[in-house]
Amino acid sequence: RGQAELALARSSDERGLLKRHGLELVDHTEVDVHNLRDIFELEPSLDLASRDYRTLRPALVDGSGKLLLRGRVIEPQTSAMS
Repeated sequence: RGQAELALARSSDERGLLKRHGLELVDHTEVDVHNLRDIFELEPSLDLASRDYRTLRPALVDGSGKLLLRGRVIEPQTSAMS
């Protein structure tokens, strides 16, 4: 197995472990772009050509959806300037 495959398998195992304890990691793709600031710290991209959001750290929420740990997301320069 390559390192990428091992990382994906480990990530899946970690998500399963968290879920068994009533916790969930939330990626920016699971949240409406207008609500990102509710659970993520947003940082502008240093790449002026970037047009995509990118999760640096997923947010951690409990089973009821309560935020336990804010995530971090890189946002495109065009969004950061709005």
